[in-house]
Amino acid sequence: DRPVNEPPSRLVRRHFTTGEWVDVIPLIDPERDQHGSASSGQHEWRVENGELIGGSAVEEPDALLLPLHVESNVYACEMDVTRRAGDSGLRFHLPIGEKDCLVTIDDPEHAGLILGQGDAATVLSQSRQIQTDQRVQIRVAVRREHSGDRIQVWMDDMPVADWSGELKLLIHPGQAESDPPSRLSLRMCESGNEFVFHRIRLRKLDDGTLETVRPVSMKAPEPVVAP
Repeated sequence: DRPVNEPPSRLVRRHFTTGEWVDVIPLIDPERDQHGSASSGQHEWRVENGELIGGSAVEEPDALLLPLHVESNVYACEMDVTRRAGDSGLRFHLPIGEKDCLVTIDDPEHAGLILGQGDAATVLSQSRQIQTDQRVQIRVAVRREHSGDRIQVWMDDMPVADWSGELKLLIHPGQAESDPPSRLSLRMCESGNEFVFHRIRLRKLDDGTLETVRPVSMKAPEPVVAP
């Protein structure tokens, strides 16, 4: 389970505290972190030259689980991404207790931003968010406030959604418990699309911690402390 030629003593589970932006792509192992039921026989996710690439020819693309445990549902995720092929978007699975809540950007049937799924879904924006061959920065923040949960979404630093309520009410009643729980994940909406993630960062917004799901090299770069 350790990188080739890396002494066991140099591998530890790393913890990151509030205010630290964690650079996620160097921690990803596509073979271990891909999750789903697709059986294409090919890995849909790969890391090349420090970037994460996702592309699928199957009808139900696999998810990519970010290799960090989120201790509580208060965090921000930021990613710079370019869609190189296709015309539909991405789904983000936000861990909510033992289940997860979907944030869908540019669903194949409904352009825009959707929170939740099925009859419980709510439309946050009806404007198309992603254009092919155009790099965009997506930032999603999840907070717990006195009035309930709060979801904020920015595209290229422009606010596009600010929702408050109970996220657990937007989870499809038939959804099984997440396996594994407490990990944010990414999924392409459908086959025929290819995305390049130039950067993915995650940080806690409360007093909780982020922990790597497996031991990593102590040679990994230190996290960037947010201003």
